[in-house]
Amino acid sequence: MPIPIYNDVLTRASEGHLGSLVANLPQPVAICGGHAVRLLVEKEWKRQFGEHYFGSRDIDIVYFVDFNWTRQQLAESPAGLAPRKIRSLG
Repeated sequence: MPIPIYNDVLTRASEGHLGSLVANLPQPVAICGGHAVRLLVEKEWKRQFGEHYFGSRDIDIVYFVDFNWTRQQLAESPAGLAPRKIRSLG
């Protein structure tokens, strides 16, 4: 059986910011990594192993970037706007 590596307090704190962060970011945005996996596998993981999935503490977001975009197009895209928005949210 896997050994949990994340403290539940960290997972809950991170998850508490997940919804508002994603809702306030330029759209479209996708989540990936720890929280995305956790949200998809938690029910079956609990059934299979008798405990909650490991959890997550970071928030991984993904944006589409076209390699043919100019610098200006990239800067004006959701991917280009996201870093400033994240900083403004603290």
